[in-house]
Amino acid sequence: MAISEQLVEEAIECFAAIEGIEMNSDELVDDVILVAYVFEEELAFKSAISQIINSLKLITRNRNIGNI
Repeated sequence: MAISEQLVEEAIECFAAIEGIEMNSDELVDDVILVAYVFEEELAFKSAISQIINSLKLITRNRNIGNI
C-alpha cells in the first residue's frame, strides 16, 4: 500500500467525526484501507476520501435521498 499510515489514520478520523451516522470501527478501518489499495496515489486517495465524506454528509442532511 503506497498510502501512508498517517494519512489512513487521518481519513479514519474524518469519517468518525461525521455527525448523524454510526459506523463499526473495525469495518471503518477496513474500508479506508481498501480505498487506499484502490487509490494508491496520495492525491487520488485524498480526492476519493473527500468525495465519500461529502456524500455521507449529504445523506445525513437529506435522509430522503434515493426515495421515489
